[in-house]
Amino acid sequence: MLPFLPTGGSCLMSAYTDEQTQEIVRAAGEFVKVWEELAQALPEDYHCFMTCDEAEALAALFDACGEEWVAEAIIANHSTGDEPGESHYTGDESE
Repeated sequence: MLPFLPTGGSCLMSAYTDEQTQEIVRAAGEFVKVWEELAQALPEDYHCFMTCDEAEALAALFDACGEEWVAEAIIANHSTGDEPGESHYTGDESE
């Protein structure tokens, strides 16, 4: 089991043993495998509105695990909820 992260910390900002690093990689891979279909459908099917940072972080995890198509779908589905001025907005800027 991985140690708890300090408040506001990130597992990428801490020094881990090789065993702990392998566990992080295994857990990320398992997450991607299990959440592949649901993650891309969250914004559209479940009306789960993510911030741009949240969508980008989730997409980056899938992209890093070799699931580029899922990453692209996450951003595409997220962008439908963005408004003018937001980074993934795909509508008419004159609105």
